[in-house]
Amino acid sequence: MPADVIEPVGKGYSRREHRIGVALVMLAGVFWSVGGVVVRLMDTTNAWQILFYRSIFVCLLVLVVMLARAGRTQSVLAPFFHAGLTGVVAGLGVALAFSGFILALVYTSVANTFFLLATQPFLIAVLAWIVLREKLERATLAAAVLTTVGVAIMFHEGLTLGSVKGNVFGLLSAVGFSIFTVALRFGRDVDMWPAIFYGGFFAVLFAAVMLITDDHGFAVTYGDLAWCAVLGITQIGLGTLAYIAGSKWVSAAELGLLAMTEIVLGPFWAWLIVNEVPGRGTMVGGALVLISLIGLGLYRVMSPSPGPEPSV
Repeated sequence: MPADVIEPVGKGYSRREHRIGVALVMLAGVFWSVGGVVVRLMDTTNAWQILFYRSIFVCLLVLVVMLARAGRTQSVLAPFFHAGLTGVVAGLGVALAFSGFILALVYTSVANTFFLLATQPFLIAVLAWIVLREKLERATLAAAVLTTVGVAIMFHEGLTLGSVKGNVFGLLSAVGFSIFTVALRFGRDVDMWPAIFYGGFFAVLFAAVMLITDDHGFAVTYGDLAWCAVLGITQIGLGTLAYIAGSKWVSAAELGLLAMTEIVLGPFWAWLIVNEVPGRGTMVGGALVLISLIGLGLYRVMSPSPGPEPSV
């Protein structure tokens, strides 16, 4: 084989593209992992203020990207029409994920929040089985049982520490991201970037309604506004850009494992920068969730049968 010919490793992409995709998906997890520690560095503890301004910056970034990609032959509005109702549903999932994540950080620890987000691969599998009729493997069911035990341990600690509300919001965030991912698979033949704009837009509206009835109002410091820009542009915007780009060359079976950099690094940044040490229940429950996730990911990647096509 000539040196300039790259051996294909999957349907529609080469070995070199696959390696680039792996790096991009892992990089997305790194971007997403900074969310918890950035929220801890802010002066405001009002989740709706953080959600409102972060989501505005998400919308602005997506519009800039879509304007840059539109070119002379295509209107910036064309992807919105192509995404259709699927894009709107995906956007609602993103909005739920955005909202649940910020609210979870207000009511529980960073580690607890990220470990609960690690339930996403199992929620995605169940939702894909219901909506897309994708096969639900025995390995997935076994991992889901172990994950349920881990989540139960974290909820038990939450009852003791009064952080059950934060755990609920963390799970809602995972559910929202699962809806987003399944919608991406459903609409994988079209450009789904509008879903990120919809997600930011819906989150802005929801947060604005809550802030209108909140005594804190919309006023934040310039420092917090800058941190919201970091969250919206770097954590969400660049992270999602890397995820969507990388997932074109990475099988769906690998995505959950590769993006786990978020789950591993999120609690680490909180411990290193703001000295937030998770409780024993969080560590035990989180370890069970991570073990099940790693086991399932390795099983899928090493399986001799070909995995499903990339979701986007």
